[in-house]
Amino acid sequence: MNKKIYCKECHADWGVTALISGVEWMCIKICSFVLEFPDPNPRRKMFKKWKELPFGIPEANVDEICQHAKDAVEDDFDFELSL
Repeated sequence: MNKKIYCKECHADWGVTALISGVEWMCIKICSFVLEFPDPNPRRKMFKKWKELPFGIPEANVDEICQHAKDAVEDDFDFELSL
């Protein structure tokens, strides 16, 4: 089930979660954030789409997805044990 992601303080819409193969993933809206680039003269900029960023974000490969799923299950297990 998809759930909305909001800022805890200002309630800005940050995106949604998506359940893919039993693992919950965050789908963040880039337009909800201001990016600051650490140049000699720091500058802030907003982007409407991820593809507008001046750098690439590599696509997750199968190994990374499986590791994330494993970590999510372990985190849930650790939480249950600590109750």
